Amino acid sequence: MLNSSGFSLKSVFQSRVSLLLLAFLVVFLGADTIWRYESLSKVSAVKTNEVPIGQSRYSSDAKPHSIILPPSTMDGRWWVLHTENFLNQSGSWRVRSTTLDNAPEGREVHWSSSIVWILAILSKIYGSTTGHPVSQSVAEAAFWVGPFTLLFSLILLGWLASLRFSHLPTILFLLFFSVCPTIYQAFRAGETDHHGLACTFTAASILSLVAGGSGLLYRKKSPYAYFPSSFENARNWFRLSGILGATALWISTASFIPILAASGLAGLGAYLIRDRTAATAEPELWRSWAEAGFWGCLFFYLLEYFPSHMGLRLEVNNPLYALAWLGAGDLLARWILFLNGGKPFPKGRMSIFFAAISVFFVLLPLGLIKFVPSEFFVVSDRFLLLLHNQFIQEFRSLPGAISEGDWIAICIEWFALPFFCLAGTTILFRAGDLKGPWLPALLTVAAPALLMQALAIWQIRWSVSAQTLWALYALVLLDAAFRSRTVKSVVTIFAVCALATCAPLTLGTFTMLFRKMDEESLSKSVIPTLIARDISHRLLQADANKLPTVLTGPTTSTELNYYGGIRTLGTLYWENLPGLKSAAFIFAAPDEPTFRDLINKAGVNYILVSTWDNFGSAFVDLLRQAGVSVPEPGHTYLERLLAGEPLPTWLRPLFYPIPAGFDIPEENLRLFAIVPNQTHAQAMLHQGIYAFDAGDFPLASEFFQKAEKISPLEPQLQQWIAENNKQLKK
Repeated sequence: MLNSSGFSLKSVFQSRVSLLLLAFLVVFLGADTIWRYESLSKVSAVKTNEVPIGQSRYSSDAKPHSIILPPSTMDGRWWVLHTENFLNQSGSWRVRSTTLDNAPEGREVHWSSSIVWILAILSKIYGSTTGHPVSQSVAEAAFWVGPFTLLFSLILLGWLASLRFSHLPTILFLLFFSVCPTIYQAFRAGETDHHGLACTFTAASILSLVAGGSGLLYRKKSPYAYFPSSFENARNWFRLSGILGATALWISTASFIPILAASGLAGLGAYLIRDRTAATAEPELWRSWAEAGFWGCLFFYLLEYFPSHMGLRLEVNNPLYALAWLGAGDLLARWILFLNGGKPFPKGRMSIFFAAISVFFVLLPLGLIKFVPSEFFVVSDRFLLLLHNQFIQEFRSLPGAISEGDWIAICIEWFALPFFCLAGTTILFRAGDLKGPWLPALLTVAAPALLMQALAIWQIRWSVSAQTLWALYALVLLDAAFRSRTVKSVVTIFAVCALATCAPLTLGTFTMLFRKMDEESLSKSVIPTLIARDISHRLLQADANKLPTVLTGPTTSTELNYYGGIRTLGTLYWENLPGLKSAAFIFAAPDEPTFRDLINKAGVNYILVSTWDNFGSAFVDLLRQAGVSVPEPGHTYLERLLAGEPLPTWLRPLFYPIPAGFDIPEENLRLFAIVPNQTHAQAMLHQGIYAFDAGDFPLASEFFQKAEKISPLEPQLQQWIAENNKQLKK
């Protein structure tokens, strides 16, 4: 109702509340970004080397970095490396390989180029403001990828939602999307990754299905005319959903495939529970949706791979998924047409033939994954599956995550928003306010949301997608409540519930982080990455003419790749299965000849084993579980060396002093250099130097005496003893 001045009191209320919520959102995001920038700048400024990398000589192939990225964003390090490779290469706008992994051959790269292009643009902007070369600005610009993609996401989702839904529910939806801890972790400053974009386009695709009427058309004179009443309007929304879904499939195929399947089932369910007095089914909408998805998938496939890398990898977007989507849309349309009393095969045998082709398209990817996985789906390799399930954080189950953390906080974070959504649904349903389009709309979101929630309990990597869909569900639910004529206070109640479950939880989480940073001068979580940076730079400084190749654990491998551009073998990516197995077999070598032969084949110069990334026993155990005959953990050649077995002459121990101020007395690392032509005397000398640097002077004297007996005139030995004789006598 309008007041005498012509203004809607309801509109004024919406505007004021919306402004308050937006102000809260801006303050929260701004404060958190500033805090993270100061924290990472503080950590990056920590000095561990008396000679900064910028003041020393190193190989021209090296790519040293000093800027610390958060330990939680291992993939972010590779995004930086891929973007630098993209900027430094000529004649290509994509990155399809890297030489930093799986030494010495390198490996393929199948990541979507979306983040590479975004990071390249941001680095150019950053470089133009700082005066730094673009290729040297990538690491600095990486900090801003999260806030940039979040801003883009809020604009896209806010625009789409505002075209169909009321003002206040849209603002509340953006608030859920921004401050829900599980979702926000994909957009935090410093977290350079693709998960946030994938969730954005997933939500946008499902939102467009809902805005398009969930496959239903509503009569113009019905009270639900704010949903599509014309076929053209609905088809435009469905085509947009297909294009946005194809974008999500391009960015993260694994995240969107389950949602795509659930969306088709939701379309069937929406038809079954429709309000027959107000809505009619339009099966052709699902064909339009699938056709748009088909052409979108083909476009992004060609954009990513044409013309030189036209293989079919089922781990990523490819034409087979495009055909499967097209077939699924055709079958769904035929099924709904049949249930609606129409003819699913209007042209007789020809229609049956085309339906059979659709079934073939849907089953083809599944058949290839099942029967020829080695050719099309490397992720199904038993060794890789075991590694992912047992050792990668995002593959943990929810019970596993609860057992390792604060179970109350985790349960609230995961289930508060779904509980709010389901409780609100119950309230509105009992009040009779979910008539017309609302139940089909809610089901369109609920089906993929429930599926992703179940998958998230199995593996926590699905939790971001699940929470994003629940935030979208809340939008639909709030709009249904807001348009209600019988429950006028529901919107306010829902807003209070939302703020009570999401915003304070988020604020509490970051308040604890602020306090933690105030209490600790250096968080222990960043100490391993600081040490990896220091070792990377020292190895580069050790030989200015050669880029090192290091055998180490998977996490440390990525750290060395990023901080020094150093080559490694075994990072945790499915494209690197050969490198992972190469590293595993070296760690599992039973004797010196086998160990040395594998080391030489991989071109390894250094071996680094640390207690915080000691993956040797894990590699051996994984090989045994995969059916490979190797020694039991604890009985491999490298493990015997670490336990005190005499070193071969070609292996030189290097003492690394953990920098002062790193309060980790329970941790240690061992570093070895491969020196093929080292004499026996030189081996004794350097083992003595290692003992001397470690403070074990009696043991050092023993090694020096052995070296003198073998070669009393060794110049290096005599010089070293003369320089350190006083300390040796002490």
